[in-house]
Amino acid sequence: MATKKPAVAPEKRKEMMLKFLEANICITRTEYSRLTNVTDRRASSDLQEYLAEGIIRKRGGGRSVVYIKRNQE
Repeated sequence: MATKKPAVAPEKRKEMMLKFLEANICITRTEYSRLTNVTDRRASSDLQEYLAEGIIRKRGGGRSVVYIKRNQE
């Protein structure tokens, strides 16, 4: 039986994503989900929250959506 990793706190998830974005141009919902060990639904919710806060920007549409740091143009 697979052991579930403990949930990562919201602030820690944001920190992990920002660190990932320092090393990479963009992040997808799936990458965010794997990185922070959350469900796809939670990942979508978190990313929408970061968009609303202005931390990240959305690029593309549909299945090819990626998220980039706000200050990158």
